[in-house]
Amino acid sequence: MSRALPSKAPKVVPGKGTKTVTRTLRIDRDVDEKLADIASDGRVSMNQVANKALRRYVEWEANAEKFGTVTTSASTVKKFLDYLKSANEQANPELFRIALKLATGADKTTVIAMLIAWQTLNAVRRPSSKTFTRGFLICTPGITIRDRLRVILPSDPDNYYKYRELVPPDLLTEIARAKIVITNYHSFKLRERLEVSK
Repeated sequence: MSRALPSKAPKVVPGKGTKTVTRTLRIDRDVDEKLADIASDGRVSMNQVANKALRRYVEWEANAEKFGTVTTSASTVKKFLDYLKSANEQANPELFRIALKLATGADKTTVIAMLIAWQTLNAVRRPSSKTFTRGFLICTPGITIRDRLRVILPSDPDNYYKYRELVPPDLLTEIARAKIVITNYHSFKLRERLEVSK
């Protein structure tokens, strides 16, 4: 199936709540046939199928490729989380923990920022969910590391969400809704009491 690419800007078509454009594309014949089958089986238009596929690509797959993300089944993720939950209940009841051991240079800061982004964006979209949160407490082993972690604060000019393109630009305002506290572990230590002579 031959579909020519447009030589000029796409035509904007008024849509319900979302602006749409008309764009001509050239796609492989076998892909076109599969799209038609999917649309027929789901009793939807090919336009809906194509939009869904393209949206998934621009919102997930294009970014996932940058980080080498692996897609896995929901049942595998559930088994993994169930195992962690069981291990936590045995070792430390009432405090769910996930420990990651990352080598020096593995960029732990980016991993922290990605976890915060994932949790925050889901929490913003599902405010009634107990699975996601916008609140984070980061406890560091020293002041130097505490200061280096400022890049995970959405308010920081060099924040990783923008600087490393962890989220699309239009979602940065949602990331800004995260409540992040970075503190040194010494702040949790009991303070010594000194007897003062009268």
